[in-house]
Amino acid sequence: LDAKSGEPAQEAGEASLASINDNQHRSDVSEQLSSAATNTNMGKIGLKVRYYIALESTWHVILYAGCWRYRPTVLVMESARGRAIVTRVGDALTRWNWNTFSKMSSNIYQSQWKRALAEWTIINKIAAPVSFPVKIYAAHLLAKRHERKAEEAARAAPASAAGSAPREALRSVGLHSQSGSPAGMSGRGKSGSEAA
Repeated sequence: LDAKSGEPAQEAGEASLASINDNQHRSDVSEQLSSAATNTNMGKIGLKVRYYIALESTWHVILYAGCWRYRPTVLVMESARGRAIVTRVGDALTRWNWNTFSKMSSNIYQSQWKRALAEWTIINKIAAPVSFPVKIYAAHLLAKRHERKAEEAARAAPASAAGSAPREALRSVGLHSQSGSPAGMSGRGKSGSEAA
């Protein structure tokens, strides 16, 4: 009588112990997630800044390489309309006695790296009203995508750990078979079907 009445009590005690362990694991995970959330709030700005710096660096390198390779101001001056614009601007600068610019321009076109640097500067100044907000917004989007992926990974890790904890607890007690179905249930089902 004691052996029969002791087994269900022992199983109930072990099941409640597994439940306590599972609850403790969940509270630990929730504490870790809340502390990580406060850390990521401070890191969100840093993440956006890092993405912006990466985008800005990439933009400048690609623009300088494009100016070096394709020579946009030389291409403009080779066209008839571009030559006319440059001639008019040059005449206006001479009329206003701004000879410094004409001396600078002749000096710039003697060296390829100086020409590329001048073109890079001009294009950056012209494109800034559009390119700056676009880079800021792109950095924001990339940081949001990065945060979403981190949150999905954080949600997936506790869910998989919480899902495996009860099965491991039941296996240690002997109530869970290797296939995932309770061992006691499969035995009773067979005996019940054989009795019928």
